[in-house]
Amino acid sequence: MQFRRRALLPAVLALAFAARIANLRGVFVNGDVVLYSIDAYYHLRLVWLTLLHFPHVPAFDHFLNHPEGGPVTWSAAFDLALAAVAWVAGGGSPDFHLVEVVAAWAPVVLGVITVAVVYLAGSEAFGEAAGILAACALALPPLHVYHVSAIGNADYHPVEILCLALGLWLLVRAERRPGAGAASFCAGAAFLLGLITWPGMIVPIGILGGAAAATVMGRWLRTPAEREGSALLRAGAVATLTAAAGFAPFAAMGARGPLGPLTYLQASWLQEIVLLGVAGACLAILVFDGRVRAAGRFPRRAAAGVLVGALVIAAALMAILPGLRASLHAALDYLLAVNPTVMPIRDSKPVTYWPLRVIAQEASLLLFVSPVLIGASLVAFFRGRSHDAALSFVAWTGLATLVLLACQFRRYGAYHLVPLGLLAGWAFSALRAAPSPRRRVAAWALVALLVPSLAGLRPTRSVNGHPDFAFVRDALEWMRYGTPSTRGLTDPLARPEYAVLAISDYGFWINVIGERANISSGFVITPAQVEGIRRSARVLLEEDESRAARMCVRWGARYVIVTPLWGYMHFLPLLVGRSVSEYGAVGERMRFRPPFFRMLDTRMLCTDGSAASDGVGGTLPPLQRFRLVYDSPDRLDWDVEDWGNPPPGFQEKRIAAVKIYEVVAGALLSGRTLPFHPVKVEVGVRSNIGRTFVWSIGGLSGPDGRFRFRVPYATGGRWRVGVTNSPDPYRVTCARREVLVRVDESVVREGRTVEVDCGQEKGLSPREGAPGDRGRGAEGRASP
Repeated sequence: MQFRRRALLPAVLALAFAARIANLRGVFVNGDVVLYSIDAYYHLRLVWLTLLHFPHVPAFDHFLNHPEGGPVTWSAAFDLALAAVAWVAGGGSPDFHLVEVVAAWAPVVLGVITVAVVYLAGSEAFGEAAGILAACALALPPLHVYHVSAIGNADYHPVEILCLALGLWLLVRAERRPGAGAASFCAGAAFLLGLITWPGMIVPIGILGGAAAATVMGRWLRTPAEREGSALLRAGAVATLTAAAGFAPFAAMGARGPLGPLTYLQASWLQEIVLLGVAGACLAILVFDGRVRAAGRFPRRAAAGVLVGALVIAAALMAILPGLRASLHAALDYLLAVNPTVMPIRDSKPVTYWPLRVIAQEASLLLFVSPVLIGASLVAFFRGRSHDAALSFVAWTGLATLVLLACQFRRYGAYHLVPLGLLAGWAFSALRAAPSPRRRVAAWALVALLVPSLAGLRPTRSVNGHPDFAFVRDALEWMRYGTPSTRGLTDPLARPEYAVLAISDYGFWINVIGERANISSGFVITPAQVEGIRRSARVLLEEDESRAARMCVRWGARYVIVTPLWGYMHFLPLLVGRSVSEYGAVGERMRFRPPFFRMLDTRMLCTDGSAASDGVGGTLPPLQRFRLVYDSPDRLDWDVEDWGNPPPGFQEKRIAAVKIYEVVAGALLSGRTLPFHPVKVEVGVRSNIGRTFVWSIGGLSGPDGRFRFRVPYATGGRWRVGVTNSPDPYRVTCARREVLVRVDESVVREGRTVEVDCGQEKGLSPREGAPGDRGRGAEGRASP
């Protein structure tokens, strides 16, 4: 029987592997590697830079948050490991494609190893059958498959779950085999690996330490004279002290970084304080436990004194170390998604955000019996039906990770699957061994709850996980070859000449696919990162073109990427201190108000920057500091009736998926005609895909007959596929005469003036004003 159970393990691992490569054809497409998540692309940049400057992993990058640049708020271990694997696989000289392949396969390997470790933990704690069921509970649900360890999802999250599973297994092993002291040190090594991969690993480490402490304290309420859990608590103290000793050099280096000596975003003394605090708490409880066992009863007064002392120490640390308070506040803001910059991140949504159908599909139906399993295991431990400290330890771990899952379902849901699988394995073994037929049926019902997760094995051709990826990727590939290259591509300390402004979702794609610096990125925690996100939002929501252009110039943004922002309007206004309702109601049916049609992104996307209605009966002038340089061939269909009452110029049902505009100074067309006389300037523009439109501006001359208009497009040359330009000159209509004016590229970039000769200085002669002279006017002349 035992042999047959062990023979199931290869089958479970094969199933786990198959689930994680279901999107294989969506990752490896026509010789290209399309990674699954947004963050994976910046990991690619870090790995490539590490290979170029091996073994140094950049801690600061001028490609982030231009013009200041920004710190890399990820630890180095994951990227350094991928770089080392790519270096070995490439024989010491890997190319970028090999880096992409290694990054794509890394989460699959880590995910399958984690499933094997969970099997070992379940077998160690509750037997072989429990280990198999626990492995199945992690092998199939999409919470761990697609959101953590799917092929192409190259992020450090698989390492988090692996280190959690390793720590839990090794601590259980230390409890089961008190003489195996090496397990405690190995658990500390696992904690250290997690910390140098992601400093926030102090959260699961604290959970495991707290679960061990709760196991011992729970035993006091039951049978104080027993020793159950003491070995577990001792192992936890040794593990956290080992991790603290190994992490100290990293904390010392990180404390000198730009984020300060106490931050959970990078290695700092904060992690050391937490590790030493957990270790100290474990040791204090061990000492107190000796007194409890010696007295044979629970000394309530002494326990109250210890609790008060612990609270006083914690309060003193908070008072002495303001950075500790700030870090705790920032961590809670992130965990509870209070900060509007994390609102668009779907991983930050609480469990109540998701429909029950989604929860069942992604976490398996087993999640719905999780509270029952936790409660049953704790009742069994407290009532003495099970004197198993490992059971209590896993149950308390499951309860704490369930709270994390409730706060952020997709981000921390995979944490809970580890203890959930172990508890399901325990319940299965206990029920199956019971003589009652009903309990045996309940045991196999637990197994049946995992069956719907097999639906996750269906093959898919989906590319990436972001709805805008395919369109934006094509635009950024055009940008890589169609715009001037910059410094900083291979040297993160070199300041680029310019950057690209877009919503933060596209920031890492801009870095890697477009090979350009960004204004905002997927880093959303530090003040500099938040400021970059707000800068992008200010420009895209700005109604005054001149103000938007000045902001772009001040921040070094030469290009602006615009896409439909309908799905982002529930949080973008909040970033700039505005109300969402100001722009309309965003829900199943989008009902937008006039400010939505006046904002820069909407105008660029829907009107090509031409004159448009302001939504309240007025007219918005054309954009004079932004010119279209890329027009996506992909078109999106939108039901404009859902917009409410779109004004003229915004009623097109098919709009470009992506457009790129360049910020220019704009040439000034200046001339003289009759006073208060209408003047019109227009030019035909042909986009990179051959679509044509007319850009025009007009108005009345002044009391002295002078007029001056700013124009964004240069003229001349033959149109070429892939290039947006204006082959024909500007047509300036003044005093019933049409003058053709050519404008050079340098004039547009430098903002110089082009004098337009309207055929008069003091007045029009009958000959010059005759209709027959149309089209025979003088050429424009550029002047400084």
